[in-house]
Amino acid sequence: MKEQTLNKLVAVVVFLVCLCITAPQAGADNNASYGNMLTTHPPANDVRFSSSRILVRFKMNSAGPSAVNEGPSLPENARKAIAGINGRIVKTFAKAGVHVVDVPESSVGRAIEALYRSKTVVYAEPDYQVRTLAVPNDPRFAELWGLHNTGGTGTADADIDAPEGWNAQKFAGTVIVGVVDTGIDYNHEDLAANIWANPGEIAGNGIDDDGNGWVDDVRGIDVYNLDGDPMDDNSHGTHVAGTIGARGNNGVGVVGVAWQTKLMALKFLDIDGSGWTSDAIACIDYFIDIMAANSYTRGILSNSWGGGGYSQALYDAIKAARDAGVLFVAAAGNDGMNTDLNPGYPSTYDLDNIISVGASDSYDGAAWFSNFGKAGVDLFAPGVSILSSTPGNTYSSYSGTSMATPHVSGVAALIWARYPTSSWWKIKAAVLNGVDFPAAFADLSMTGGRLNLQKSLLASTVVLPAIFKVNPNAADLGDAVTIIGAQFGTVQGTVNFKGLPLNIVSWAPGRIVARVPANNSYYGTGKLTVTTSASKTSTGGAVLTIAHLPVKIGETILGHGWASSAQVGNDLFIMGGSTYWGQTGLVERCTLGTPTRCFMDSDWIMPVPLANTGAAASGGKIYVAGGMDWNTGGISDAIQIFDISSETWSAGNPIPQPLIQPTVFERGGKIYVVGGFNAGDTTLNTVYIYNPAANSWSTGAAKPTATAFAGSAPLGATASALIMGGFSGPRCGDEQNVVEEYNTSTNIWTSRPAMNAARGGMGSLYYNGSYALMGNCGSLRTDGEVFSAGAWAGNLQGTQTLYTPMAGKRGIYGYILNGYDFGSSAYSRNIWRFKP
Repeated sequence: MKEQTLNKLVAVVVFLVCLCITAPQAGADNNASYGNMLTTHPPANDVRFSSSRILVRFKMNSAGPSAVNEGPSLPENARKAIAGINGRIVKTFAKAGVHVVDVPESSVGRAIEALYRSKTVVYAEPDYQVRTLAVPNDPRFAELWGLHNTGGTGTADADIDAPEGWNAQKFAGTVIVGVVDTGIDYNHEDLAANIWANPGEIAGNGIDDDGNGWVDDVRGIDVYNLDGDPMDDNSHGTHVAGTIGARGNNGVGVVGVAWQTKLMALKFLDIDGSGWTSDAIACIDYFIDIMAANSYTRGILSNSWGGGGYSQALYDAIKAARDAGVLFVAAAGNDGMNTDLNPGYPSTYDLDNIISVGASDSYDGAAWFSNFGKAGVDLFAPGVSILSSTPGNTYSSYSGTSMATPHVSGVAALIWARYPTSSWWKIKAAVLNGVDFPAAFADLSMTGGRLNLQKSLLASTVVLPAIFKVNPNAADLGDAVTIIGAQFGTVQGTVNFKGLPLNIVSWAPGRIVARVPANNSYYGTGKLTVTTSASKTSTGGAVLTIAHLPVKIGETILGHGWASSAQVGNDLFIMGGSTYWGQTGLVERCTLGTPTRCFMDSDWIMPVPLANTGAAASGGKIYVAGGMDWNTGGISDAIQIFDISSETWSAGNPIPQPLIQPTVFERGGKIYVVGGFNAGDTTLNTVYIYNPAANSWSTGAAKPTATAFAGSAPLGATASALIMGGFSGPRCGDEQNVVEEYNTSTNIWTSRPAMNAARGGMGSLYYNGSYALMGNCGSLRTDGEVFSAGAWAGNLQGTQTLYTPMAGKRGIYGYILNGYDFGSSAYSRNIWRFKP
């Protein structure tokens, strides 16, 4: 039995990207309601997960993580860890090495942290919820504007040129398309002839004939109800299937992009269009098994769903599909957001077998609801008022990126049928190189284009070099960018931006590194193209921005808010704080200067999980001071000490009084804890000094102005530090612009010029001057300020409305990580790099 009761109590995340499109809520409208920042933290934007189930990947031995079965095959310490959380392994996905573990109701966060503390896991995470995102003689073909738009609906030719493409290819009967969704009405008059049939299964005999663990899985599976009957009880999946492959030229209903194909029904979403990440993984796992068991070489997974937080387990499952040769087409989402700032999953995972699809309208513009992004979305396809099949031999028009996605899946199927010996990357290359370029899409996706079947089927398009990703997709003069793609060749060619050449650093068949010349003529947004030594140029290209702005170079594993950080060498450690399941003690390390996600080691977890702490590093150790336990409302006087070399924790003598949101910095081997709030919500001006050698506290001169959650910047090699801004009281709107310098040698405070704007909860660092960066509670600000030569000079431009981000530096760059984004009500995972 599935969790029928739990489904009503706990929502997960996927976007039913068709039926319920609503305008996104503006985070700015909620700011005033956050009130007391001591005890009230704003919620995450619609990120939900099971209250009694988690996903876990165990360490097996020193050679690597688990990729095998559960139970006795697990190491003894792993089985003890499961027992320690009163957990029970209920399912295992061998290909991704992921176990589904049931835990006591409402203990997800505690169970995850206990597993990390046990040092037995590679990762443990919530089970996030996802939700639903030749002209034939078919009588309603005229209504299918996305396939052929004559101008009666919108703008003429605002379509994928389906009739023109069908002249070359309209059948894809050798391509298996898995529709991961709410199921399919496999008896539908327009779909029945194109439904996949399991060659290893005998229908209706109640036996698992092919031995794959599913009985009578003739047309696919229903993971939600745990049976082999994937009948659609919602309509979303049937609608998606019709756009991919409603039977063409059969005299009834509509026609799909592919007149003939093999549609496999992979149901994991319930009657309301919601489902679990673990069940999505089960569908992917099943598809891979079927492909292998039947020696299928052409497989596409169509995914018109999404939502939830970052899931490493789902990432690993999609990666396993890539390694099995499967193309993964995913809806970009219906939040009207820039997914470069606020990623949506699974469409924005950094995996090159994913094609992320936004929705276009009949006027060749982006649909008002569609997500966009030069990194997060690959292309657009028709997704507004799309007519397709619905259960019971009916037809309906839906809108959403759910409707755009199957257009791409259908095109990919036809390309693969036309070029049957191709690998998935060649099919993706043809899709991206074949796009049209209506002006409205110029900088809204990686290609800046809209799907076109006719061009994608051309033999000349299939062999062109293709760009799948540019990292970063925004850069400054002198920066290097990495271009990931296919068919670049082994001999160096050229890379051009707006027709101007970039300097080649390295060249390989699927990876190029190129540097932007230090020339102002390169500033702007335009198309990046690759030309091979054989003079073949990528027609899809990639949209790139050259500007003096922060550049997104990667993402952390978790989004942390109200956390603290400390830098040791090039490693920035993020300590606890808040994330989607609430307060966390998890610690992440980000090696600054690398365009990859931070590495979260399972040994690193605070002994006492707290938010609103302060932290600083000295002598290879990190000192985490004070903090708040949201579960109890208690304020801590603890100082937790992490020894980086031994990866062990210890406790120092308590702080003279409990504190939250203090400003913490290091000078001369001592840790200074300035201000913060006490248990009575009073803003303090105290200075407490911790001497690690003596494990003792002393008191410094009181700060002239009381403050909490201020920025601090030790001034180079001097004995001084700047304390900048912060809160004078416990609510949004209590920010101040006061700046004071503390000389730790003389124990004297000196007033310095005030910041241009009142700020609190900002990331700050000393870097050729002192920076107060992108931090504010009471208003949505993306800018920062620079303190240099004794004055505040201008603003530092930013891109995201972050509160409580962390800051670090390396070489000529500064970095900003994480924080809470008031603009989108989300915990940011972004890593931004900037130049002064």
